[in-house]
Amino acid sequence: MTNGNVAQSDVIKALSQEVLAQLAAAGVVSVPRKRRMRMDWERILALEYIDAFYREKPHWMREGIGPIPPGEEGKYYTKTRRWADAIVRDDDALIIIEAKMEAEPSVIGQILNYGRLLPQTPMFRKYTDLQIKLRVVTALTKPDVKEMVENAGIEFVEFKPSNFNKWYAIKKLGKSYDEVMGTK
Repeated sequence: MTNGNVAQSDVIKALSQEVLAQLAAAGVVSVPRKRRMRMDWERILALEYIDAFYREKPHWMREGIGPIPPGEEGKYYTKTRRWADAIVRDDDALIIIEAKMEAEPSVIGQILNYGRLLPQTPMFRKYTDLQIKLRVVTALTKPDVKEMVENAGIEFVEFKPSNFNKWYAIKKLGKSYDEVMGTK
């Protein structure tokens, strides 16, 4: 590019930015919001829980579960499977762990479905002689949800991960992400 083309390009860029600013000020277009890095709160919860209690046990994180149909369609189905937050091979059982910063009653159906799908998962067929245990790990307990989960025969564990205070400030106290994360 010659110097003339570079200068012309800069002029066009400046003009387009000015036009966009005027259109945004008039309410004709909206200015794109700055995208933030997504925080996967529950992934950190699951990782830290496994690290605290099952570091030495075989475990799988964010594992796809359920059958995979044979043939060409099978490779596409793998993208639509259900995903357990963690699965632990304990001494006498496979433990399916669903991590929730704050569990809602819907977690019961979710984890019961995972328990149904796990024996159909090709990778876990070799463990059919083991009992399957279901566990909800939550950072913030609602007593009524805890009672419902336990009445459904599912273990309920409270565990506070390192990101709990930040999650609480943003999600429960309504503070801004930038303020809490120090990204202003």
